[in-house]
Amino acid sequence: MNNILYLINHKTLTDFEIPLLLNKGYGVLINKKYDSLSVNDSLNNEQNNFFYDNFLKLEPYEIKLFNEINWFNNNIILSEEILEILNNKFKIIFITLLTNGSLLKQLKLNFKGKIYYRFFGREKTLKYDSLINKHPFTDNIGYIFSYNEILEFEKDFFSAKNSHFIPLGLSNVFVSKYLNTWKYEDNKICFVCSKIGKCNYYTDIYKTFINNFNMYEYKILGKNNKIIDNNIFNGLDDNEYYSEIKKSKLMYYHGIEPRHLHYHPLEAIIIGIPIIFHRKSLLSIYLNESPGKASSIEEAKNKIEKILNNDLEFINEIINVQNKSMKLLLQINNQNIFDPIL
Repeated sequence: MNNILYLINHKTLTDFEIPLLLNKGYGVLINKKYDSLSVNDSLNNEQNNFFYDNFLKLEPYEIKLFNEINWFNNNIILSEEILEILNNKFKIIFITLLTNGSLLKQLKLNFKGKIYYRFFGREKTLKYDSLINKHPFTDNIGYIFSYNEILEFEKDFFSAKNSHFIPLGLSNVFVSKYLNTWKYEDNKICFVCSKIGKCNYYTDIYKTFINNFNMYEYKILGKNNKIIDNNIFNGLDDNEYYSEIKKSKLMYYHGIEPRHLHYHPLEAIIIGIPIIFHRKSLLSIYLNESPGKASSIEEAKNKIEKILNNDLEFINEIINVQNKSMKLLLQINNQNIFDPIL
């Protein structure tokens, strides 16, 4: 039982966590098939997915069987053979809200190991209570929170008995490659947004950005966007994507959620580009003293203009605070974060 079924659809998180699990002696199997674009654009890491198969404690035919399953298809029916392999050779299954249908019901009823839900924070004032009402607590399900702020907010439903805090981090490979590599070449705002024109939530984020900041030069990085704007750089590979961040004058982070944080501002901290962000954002927990923090759109505009006008004192103040915060990020990139559940 030295294998883990890792049904997490996020490339950056995967790059960080799987090497930690491998170093603990576990084999990690990742989903290889995707039905929907909304999943596929989140995890574009196929080479690593299959590379990790080399560390599985499974027979070749078992690996083949598991790789033919679309684990994000909640309508699948697992065979008796698959369930037997799961029970004999897997200790843990990590899932997210994508695994919330008939597949989860099968796993709850038949898997003898532990299933851990990963929670990354809901929008606005929403809680996970509807999920708990749909899938009541059972002995074989635990819950993992990425931010203490979520667990505190959800304390009516979760407790230390069934919940764990496992902080987010960035892989050593990413840090080694991109640490302090910012060297701007264009006087533009970098804005990250995916699924523009395909998902109302993200389309509204794009429209809000354009309404507020279209008077400045900007570039938009993301995946699976409709090209409705000549400033959209769509579907870049990793090298191209991070190169465009490094060449930008600043990053504007739109988030105002108090319990959810996108990864790109954390990556931006490592790269060393100054970030302008909102006081209400969870990013304020990491960058509480940053002069890049704004309480309004007008304040954000004023600070963006200072950077675009090359106010070096202001730029350096932001970067110095971000460098202090970076040490906090690097401290959690260690081997022990999974110890409480392994």
